[in-house]
Amino acid sequence: MPEFSYPAKPARSDRVAVLSPSGRSAARFPAPLDLGLTRLSEDFGLVPVEYPTTRQLRRRPPSARPTFMPPSPTRS
Repeated sequence: MPEFSYPAKPARSDRVAVLSPSGRSAARFPAPLDLGLTRLSEDFGLVPVEYPTTRQLRRRPPSARPTFMPPSPTRS
């Protein structure tokens, strides 16, 4: 069985990914998302990075996998 480990807790100035909920409610009701983004940055000192489709009304967004990939010199 594989051994699982937990990632380190985010520290101030770390970037955190923000994805849309399955119902895409952020497009219809942006206030809760905006409040959450404000709290992430002001209260915790994190840098929220919204996934491009967070505020869009789409049936199915493209894969979120690139959001979690570390930056590489070959990707722009």
